[in-house]
Order: sequence, then C-alpha cells, then structure tokens
Amino acid sequence: MSHFQVYSSTMGTVNSTLISVGEQGVIVIDTQAGEDGGREVLQQIAGREVLFVFNTHEHSDHTGGNGLFGCRIISSTAARTAMLQSGMTKGLPNCHFTQRLHMHILGEEVHMQHVGGHSPGSAIMYLPERRLLLAGDLVFNGRVPWMGQADFSRWIATLTELSTWDVEIVVPGHGPVGGKEILVEQRKMLERYVADVQAWRQADRSEEEMVQLAAVSYDVKPAWHNMLRLAIKQVS
Repeated sequence: MSHFQVYSSTMGTVNSTLISVGEQGVIVIDTQAGEDGGREVLQQIAGREVLFVFNTHEHSDHTGGNGLFGCRIISSTAARTAMLQSGMTKGLPNCHFTQRLHMHILGEEVHMQHVGGHSPGSAIMYLPERRLLLAGDLVFNGRVPWMGQADFSRWIATLTELSTWDVEIVVPGHGPVGGKEILVEQRKMLERYVADVQAWRQADRSEEEMVQLAAVSYDVKPAWHNMLRLAIKQVS
C-alpha cells in the first residue's frame, strides 16, 4: 500500500516525496530549493499525473520548484502568507487551509494539518491507511534542525502528540526515512537544547559563549551559527 519515493536533488538535502495514488496519479510533497531541483523531481514523475503539490511549510528550500507545477498547490494559510511576505510570486499555493484539510483522492484519505513549531506555517500530511506521516521540517533526521523561527513549546508538544498516532513510516524534511523513533529523538534533542540554553543563561553566559557551546554540543557548522543566535532568542 505504501508505494512512495523520497527524493533529494543533486544540489541539496531537502526531501521531496512522491506518493503514488491509483494507476497514474502522484502527490508531490515539497519541490526542492529551486527550478533545477524541481525539474529533477519532475523527471522522477516520468509522465504520471500530478494530482497536487503540498508544501509542508514556507521555507524556500522546499518551495523553489513550485512554479514548474501547473496543478493545485496546497499549503497552510500561514505558510502562504509567509511566502507572500518573503516576496515570492511564482508558484504560490492556490489552495490553503487555516487548521485542517481532509481530502479523498481516488478513494484514499489524505489529512493535512497546520501545526507550527518549526516555522509559523509548518504543516504535516498523514495518510492513515498507509500509516504514513510526512513531517516536513518538524524532523531533521541525523542533523541539527533549523531553529531560527522555533516555537519550542509548540514544536515539542506537536512531536509528542504525533508520536501517539498510528504511524509506521515517518518522512522527515531532511535526512533518512524512519519510524516513530525519529519523532521521539527530535523531541528529546529540542528539549535538551532548551534546557541547555536555560542553564547557560543561569550561569550568565554571553550570547557568543552560548553560540560556541551550542555549536560544539550539537555539531553545528559556522555557516549556521547565526541560526543558533536566533534560536537562543526563541528560548523562554
């Protein structure tokens, strides 16, 4: 039942997922960081019909190929608003939802839900018959997540809830596919990060000291140190 393909372009580590529905239908989740990546996704589709594209959230590394898809593009309303605010004009979602959207595609249920946490517009897709969860950037499997817009309490609460769902397969926004264990691992990492930042503040560490401590503790490369600065500010 769970016939799907997870594809990352030759230019990056973003997961696009192609879910086969019916004989020739495909649902596409995220379209890579640009049109070159989007073309690579289209090559994987190989002439099948794209039923719709779902953007898990607003970040450009997941929406850059949208303009190549002449079909319905779905996102949360918050994600579409953020795309507009960023100046995006090509490939904007033409269907959006504030909380939940349930669809029946060729007799199969597809659930989409706005959850926030990683970014204001973050949403998940769940196919209950397949026990398949598309988590987007709520989960980075095998590397530290981007936390520059994190709502940590909401993110942690969402991962806690999702780990109770009837799920067998979890597709992260970045990294290898896993099971429920990658939801738990991501939650524990975020909880540890929040606790570390709170402890460093209690010890009167400066922002730059906290950045260096976090970089070592979580194996964050210099290019993402500014992300750590942003994430530190998000910890209450």
